[in-house]
Order: sequence, then structure tokens, then C-alpha cells
Amino acid sequence: MGEQLVNTRASTQAQRTFIRNMLNEVRALELMLEQGMFETGVQRIGAEQEFSLVDQDWQPALTGPEILEHVQDPHFTSELGRFNLEINLDPQVFTGEGLSLMEAQLLDMLGKVQSSATTYGSRVLLAGILPTIQPGDLIFDNMTPNPRYKALSDRMYAEKGKDFEFYIQGKDELIAHHNTILYEACNTSFQVHLQVDPEDFVRMYNWSQAIAGPILAGMVNSPLLMGKRLWKETRIALFQQATDIRNQSTLHRERVARVPFGKQWLQGSVLELFKEAVAKYKVILTAENGEDALAMVAAGKTPRLHSLMLHNGTIYRWNRPCYGRSPGGKPHLRIECRYIPAGPTVADEMANMAFWLGVMRGMPKAYHALPEEMDFDEVRHNFFKAARHGLGAQFTWRRQRLIPARDLILNELLPIARAGLEAADILPADITRYLDIIEDRVREGRTGARWWLDTFHTLRKEKHTGEALVAATASAWRRQESRQPVHNWTPVKLENPANWRSRFWRIRQIMSTDLFTVQEEDPLDLAMQMMEWHHIHHIPVENARGEVVGILSTAHLLKNYCPDPAAYTAGEIMTPRPITIEADANLQEGIRLMGIHQIGCLPVLHEGKLVGIVTEKDIVRTFGYILEDIAR
Repeated sequence: MGEQLVNTRASTQAQRTFIRNMLNEVRALELMLEQGMFETGVQRIGAEQEFSLVDQDWQPALTGPEILEHVQDPHFTSELGRFNLEINLDPQVFTGEGLSLMEAQLLDMLGKVQSSATTYGSRVLLAGILPTIQPGDLIFDNMTPNPRYKALSDRMYAEKGKDFEFYIQGKDELIAHHNTILYEACNTSFQVHLQVDPEDFVRMYNWSQAIAGPILAGMVNSPLLMGKRLWKETRIALFQQATDIRNQSTLHRERVARVPFGKQWLQGSVLELFKEAVAKYKVILTAENGEDALAMVAAGKTPRLHSLMLHNGTIYRWNRPCYGRSPGGKPHLRIECRYIPAGPTVADEMANMAFWLGVMRGMPKAYHALPEEMDFDEVRHNFFKAARHGLGAQFTWRRQRLIPARDLILNELLPIARAGLEAADILPADITRYLDIIEDRVREGRTGARWWLDTFHTLRKEKHTGEALVAATASAWRRQESRQPVHNWTPVKLENPANWRSRFWRIRQIMSTDLFTVQEEDPLDLAMQMMEWHHIHHIPVENARGEVVGILSTAHLLKNYCPDPAAYTAGEIMTPRPITIEADANLQEGIRLMGIHQIGCLPVLHEGKLVGIVTEKDIVRTFGYILEDIAR
């Protein structure tokens, strides 16, 4: 999540100073470009590995800060949520064994952090979105205790002026809202960097935009969020909505999202992107900066451009321009590819990285004049089609040609990638190994997203949604440990992946969410007919604000027999002020409440709203599963 030392309460004067520093740094960048100060003739690559932490019950483990302290390695850094961490890999020269060296370091770093995680009862999982994460995990206390994250969340919320709202539709629908940016912490990615010469930047950046859709289509790995089957790469929609600070007052101004793809081809130089960042996006974070960038350039020194880079780090372009200083002290430019998801395995991630780098390096001359060949609106549309449909997408490609994702990847982009990696003198064995993974995955249609969806579908046949998510997560972790790429993963069997605590400990794991409710003013006979039609014994009663104000049960109706149900409303007959329970309460608490109050059901709430119901039938069924576990 970038620079950690930020001002949490910047004064108006500090804000002005920060903006002036940015303006000076834009000018300094312009001078460095004009004077040819940038490093050229060498391409370095880099990567950032984000990952999730899960506990022994496959739920988010809030152990990130403790593990970070224990591991004591500067390659590791915190992330927004306590249940995520990040590894920053050492840059490698993009040639020879550069890719295999990076893979070896990544495996070493993951082994190191897993060793520390074990000390805290946690495991490392590579998944674009952790399937077992739930709204109750996204409370403020689960934000990493770092001033940057609170400042970022508070400032974005203030700009938004209301809760962040989420609406994502796939096979299912997700409708939610939240008062922090913590939904962004559901996402983990594998971000890849490529150093680019300044004179090649416009051409290479435009190419990175053009290929984003088809590249993403073969890498999708995030189809599940909170038990909902959404986009093949749900991260794309979720990240944009989790950081979208636009509101009703700016709708008519075409204000750009904080997570943009872009609106047009780059024309002049990289300066266009940095100038747009300053001109179009409000400053969210500030920090002290004792550097005079213009004076340093005048003296032939390389400035850090600290203020400009901090601001750039709060604009989450899917292809982001980056500035840095090379080992020899010279400035350089990079393109950061931010849309590649974490996982399913290191082998998959490295294959994804090699594929993107190869296509970037192998850009054919026929694509050098992209603005004349492709409409940018179609390029942007391609990206979101890939996020929604993965390999099922059909793209508008060069000269308005329609082409299925698989055909474009297999017949055009893979040969380009191979030529690009060969031009970089990557080891032939590495080229074959990485690109064969991409080819087999795409040809067989077995992406990470496909595996998650097939697994969830199989498990849902006999398991509750919460139990199916736990079983799928446990199965993914075991297969991840095998280091086999996802297209070689074996199908999941209907088996219990862990002890009963991991599957039934929280009320939300056993509750029913397919609810039937009535309003206070509804006629009583409506409730009675619903009970008869759907063979249910309890119906919550809500008021006009969606709050649970009562409960109707068959036992209650028999006790208060009404010869003419049409003459009464649900509100007149219901049991008012019912006993309720929170979705993240444990099973033991639910049983205790039912026993003390001698009731047969508990409406389940989250943030005061009805999200489910737990009945005696659910408890009996759950105990049946628990006894089966004990017997085994």
C-alpha cells in the first residue's frame, strides 16, 4: 500500500506545500527527460506478492503485524488488512535466468513467512480473493494499525461523504455498503514491474493497455466473494468500488475513478500521466519532504520525487507509470501491471509474469501505431469483458476484428510472448516451462476461476454455503502446497476438509439466508400461506426501515388461534422484540440463547439488518455433522 510515513492531520499550509512540491517535481521530471538523465539500454523486472493469512479454521487470520515483526526481513511489508502481507522481490535484469531467479526468491520468501506464520497458528494462501472472508471480518479493528491506512480511509470517506457502496452482478449479486475502505483488503494481487526507456514509454504503455483484456482473461482467479459467484476476476470491480470517492455532486462532471483504466491513448510522453495525476485527482495523503527536486536536477543529482510518487501511489491505475532510482543512481521509468491476481500457485504466477513480459517485449511493429489500429473505448471494454467472463470473453481486436479470448491468446499472443522472451535471451527451458503452463491452462479452459467455481458447485451439492467455502479454501491450500499449476489440480471430492470448528463455529456458517419475511402491516393470512407453501415454521416481521420487530411461528399461531386471519395484521399477532443474534457470534452462544429463552429460532443480524435465520432444524443438522466428525 505504499509509503508508510505520512501526515495524518495535514494543515492547509502543509497541503499547499505538498502541492507546490508536486508541481516542482513534475517540472524536475520534465527537465530530466529533456536532459537525457534517465538510464537506458537495460530492462529490469520486479514483482510484489500480496497474500492472505488464514487460521486453522480457514478464516482470515489477524496475525499480519505479529508475523511481520517475527519474520524480521525488509522484503516484507504490511497491507491494509491485518490478514494480508506483501513481499517485495529484488529486481532482476530481464535476461538469462532473471525469471527463474525471481521464482526461487519468491519460493524462499513464502517458505520463510510460512515458518513464521506457523508460530501464530496461521497459513499463507495465494488467492485473488479469500473465499471465507465475510463482512464481519472487515471491521475497523481488523485494519492494520498503521497511521497511513487510517488516514487513507478517513480521507477517502470524507471525500465520499457517505458509505462506500458495492453492487457487483454475476451469477449472484453482491449489494453492500461500508464506512471504511476495508473491502479493498479482500483483494490480493501479484504486481509485475517492467523498466522502460523514456523514448519507448508511450509506445510500450499503449501496448500494455491494448493487451490488458486478453492477458487478464487467461489469468482470472477471483470469482467468489462472500459466498457470491460474481465476475471471473471480481477484484477488478471490487477494487474500483472500494476506493471510489465520487458522489452525487460530481456525477455531471465526469470525474474519474480512483482506480482508472484510462480514457484515451497516451500521446506525448509519460509526463501526461503524471500531470493528469496532479490535475485530476485530489491529494489524499501528504508527507514531509525536505528535498528540493529542481535544485538536485540542476546539480546533476537524481531526486526521489517523493511528493509526486506518494500522490501517484494513491491513484490505482491498472497499468501504472512508476519512477525510481536504479542501483547506479540514475532515474528510470517502469510500467507496473496491477491486474494480475495472486495465485493459484507460484508456478501460475511466474507463468503469468513471463507471459505479460514476453508480450510486452515482443510487441510487433504492426502495433506501433495503436491509435490508428484500435479504438481505445473498445480496449477499455475488452478489459472489463475479461474481468467478467475470463476465457469466455470475445474481444474487439485490431481493425475492429471480433475474436474469442482463447483464439487470441493461443494464436497471436503466445507466439508474440515466445518471440519477446527469446529476444530478451531468457533461458530456453524457462520460456518453455512458463509458456507451456499458459498454453495448457488456456487450451483446457482451466483457470483458477474455473477451479474455484467448479469446486464450489460440487461442494454446494451436499454442504451449506459457509461449509463449502471452507472446504474449497482448504482444498486450494493443499493443492497450492503441491506447487502444481492450477490446470493440473485434481477435482475436489465431497469430503470434510477440517474439524467441525472450521465449518460450523460461526452462526453465519449454519444460518439460512433464503429468507421469507413479512411487514408489520401485512395481513396475517399472507404469513400463514407462506408457511404452508414453503414448509417453514418461522417468519421474521420487519418494519418499513427493514428492522426486525417481531417473529411469527406456527406454534405461536396455534396458541393464538385466529378464526379469521384476514382480519389481523402480522404486527398484531407477532411476538414483538424477538431475541436475535449477530452473524459472527459462535454456535455455542446461539444454543445458549435458544435454551434460556425457550425459542425455536433466532433472526441473525449484521449491522442491525436481518441477514439470515437459525432454527432448531439447523442446530440439529449441525450436531449431526459434528457427531460424524467425532466418530471419524
